[in-house]
Amino acid sequence: LDVFLGSIGMHAAACLLIAYLRPFLINVITPKGTEFEISPNVYAQGVTWFIVYLGATMFVYLTFYFLLEAATFLNFFLLLVKIFLSVLVSVIFMLIFLFLFSAKKKRRFA
Repeated sequence: LDVFLGSIGMHAAACLLIAYLRPFLINVITPKGTEFEISPNVYAQGVTWFIVYLGATMFVYLTFYFLLEAATFLNFFLLLVKIFLSVLVSVIFMLIFLFLFSAKKKRRFA
């Protein structure tokens, strides 16, 4: 993605941050005493947990990416609006694609 957009590794750096913080985010979001699979799964953890997980990871990813892109805090309010709207739209599209193209399994809405 960085090659085609000419963004010099900004997406790769944000993805690396998410990969590094993933165990911490999962431990914070998952209730104590709950069994967790190797990868987050909407059918095993439930829709509510999965939306919180998507929102948290996208918030970290987009905050890091937009801070790298802007390289300044001058328009901090505009940056926050850009982050929150991007997280909202991204999570909505991810959920649409998840439920449109995933295999039909027993869904647990919690």
